[in-house]
Amino acid sequence: MRTRTKILICLALAVLWFRGCQVRAVERCVLEKDYEVFNQDYFLGQLPPANVEWANLTDQHDMGMTWVDQAGARQIRVDKSTNPVLKQAEMTLLHEMCHVKTDAKELDSHGLKWQACMVDLADHGAFHDLW
Repeated sequence: MRTRTKILICLALAVLWFRGCQVRAVERCVLEKDYEVFNQDYFLGQLPPANVEWANLTDQHDMGMTWVDQAGARQIRVDKSTNPVLKQAEMTLLHEMCHVKTDAKELDSHGLKWQACMVDLADHGAFHDLW
C-alpha cells in the first residue's frame, strides 16, 4: 500500500474517532442541560444539582439509575441501548428526577411519593411535550 493511501486512511480514521468523541460529549451535555431545564420547568428549580451521564446498564436491566454517592452528590445514569431515541432518554430522565425529588428513601422506590411525582409531571404536560 502506498504511503499516501496509508496517510489518507489514518486521517479518515482520526476524523471518525474525533467526531465520535464530539457526539458523545454533546449527548452528555444534552442530558445535563435537560436536567436543568426540566428542574426549572417541572420542579420549580428545587432539585439539587446532579451529575447526569449516559451509561451501559445492560447488566442491571435498567433504563436509568439514580443514587447519592459517598460525597453526597446526586448521580443519574441513562442507558443508551434501552433509550436509543433522545425523547425516550428524556422520559427516563424525568423518571429518575422523581427519584431525586423523593430521595428514594421509601422501601419501594416506586412508592406513593414517587407515583405522585410522576402524576404531577403528567398533569403539567412533561410527557406530552416529549411526544
